Amino acid sequence: MIGALLIIVIFTILQISKNNQLNYLSQSKLIYENT
Repeated sequence: MIGALLIIVIFTILQISKNNQLNYLSQSKLIYENT
């Protein structure tokens, strides 16, 4: 039970960090195109 919760927490953190990287890439791309 605790192991399953741990896996879910790790998976969620990985998903969030992946989304943050995508947002950062798209934002820097927008900034680069606007300048």
